[in-house]
Amino acid sequence: MNIKYMSGAAIMAYQVGISNIQSQSKAGKAALTSELKGGAFAELLSQAGPKAVSKPEKSDSASSSEEYLSHLKEKYGIVHIESVSRDQASLDKVGGTMQSGHDVVIAPNMLEKMSNDPDKAAEIEGKIDYFFDNIPKYKAEAAAMGLTFESCGCVVHEDGTVTYICGGGDPP
Repeated sequence: MNIKYMSGAAIMAYQVGISNIQSQSKAGKAALTSELKGGAFAELLSQAGPKAVSKPEKSDSASSSEEYLSHLKEKYGIVHIESVSRDQASLDKVGGTMQSGHDVVIAPNMLEKMSNDPDKAAEIEGKIDYFFDNIPKYKAEAAAMGLTFESCGCVVHEDGTVTYICGGGDPP
């Protein structure tokens, strides 16, 4: 595809789409590496030792989710727990509330899954980290084309997919 004749917003959408495709394959590979396997939260879980009861009580699960949420807030800063649909209107709405450029919005059911499954947590955190780690690259690519790149954050949907919210345009 020749992007020479595309507008600023179209170029950014094209690049983010390509990055999403690349990040999905890289995040899947990264989830298999020991570096991402579990992270700090898995370490906390392993230190807790085996549970005496096979089914955790509701308070244990809530406690686990709260601890994991604290971990995410320490790692990313602003983390909201909210289910967000993948339609454009919903994404625009949540994107308008993101202030830091590194905001993370996670569906409640995914927070629960991530707090109980270190492999799932590593997979999702890998996808989030990939986007945030590449923001400088995206800014440089946009600047090379005479455009701006503005990150808003990531949304983790109920099905475990991750949407990156960002924008771009002509410089002032």
